[in-house]
Amino acid sequence: MGTSKKATWSGRAEPPELGDEPERPPDDLSIPVDLEDTLVTDLDWSGMRAFSLRIERTRIERSRLTGSSFEEVHLVDCELVDCELSGTTLLRLSAKRVEFRNCRMLGLVSMESTLRDVHVGGCRLDEATVRIKDGRYVVFSGCALANADLQEAVLVDSAFEDCNLARADLRGARLKNVRFGGGSVADLRGIRDLRGATISQDLMIPLSVALLVESGISVDVPD
Repeated sequence: MGTSKKATWSGRAEPPELGDEPERPPDDLSIPVDLEDTLVTDLDWSGMRAFSLRIERTRIERSRLTGSSFEEVHLVDCELVDCELSGTTLLRLSAKRVEFRNCRMLGLVSMESTLRDVHVGGCRLDEATVRIKDGRYVVFSGCALANADLQEAVLVDSAFEDCNLARADLRGARLKNVRFGGGSVADLRGIRDLRGATISQDLMIPLSVALLVESGISVDVPD
């Protein structure tokens, strides 16, 4: 069994504690699924539907959940590495000390998410809908979030580092001690809702331009 650690802000989520014993996950998802203390590789749950999924102290590698739908998802001390979650729906996602690394998550839908110590690194989340109702110590690093819907995200002590946020939507966001560093913010929507955020110096001009555009202010540039 893993020992719980008190969350501390260190610029990214704490590494999850993992088991290393391989296990064959069930194929029948019509009943609640529980996975603990295991290593899962090359799983294929594409197009599956499930009501309840609980995974603890587990590493999942090179697995496909494309187009799957899960109504209740609980992740604790987990890693998902090189996985395919494009078009996946995760309703009422609860994640604590979880890392998503190098995953494809194009068009992912995650609603009513509660996140603690979650690190999303090198992942593709273009066109994703990620509604974070309660997020703390959440880090997106080196991620593609173009056209992502992050409306009404509630984030504390979190960060977007070197991410492509072009045309992403942060309208209605509530941020406290959230850092935006590097990457692209071209045509980012919801600029006026970034109160409580800190930006790196290189984002100052592009965000200023986006704020002018969003405010309906034109700049008269002489010939």
